[in-house]
Amino acid sequence: MTRSGPSIVVDARMIASSGIGTYLRNTLSRIIQARPSWHFTLLGDREQLTDLGSPEALVDIKDAGAPVYSLREQLDFARFG
Repeated sequence: MTRSGPSIVVDARMIASSGIGTYLRNTLSRIIQARPSWHFTLLGDREQLTDLGSPEALVDIKDAGAPVYSLREQLDFARFG
């Protein structure tokens, strides 16, 4: 499927946490469903992200497990760019 919309990358590593994780869980699947022509790349734990209920055809999931605010995080994200 060719996508005509923008490409969006979401850092979803903290999806299992309270606060930002709650926000991600409650909004991410709705945004993806509302914008089927957009290409989404989710960064985080594959098991946690496939449980969002969105068809995997709509998103790419990249395993990203670097600690938040670390040098490794910066190096990993440059690789996804």
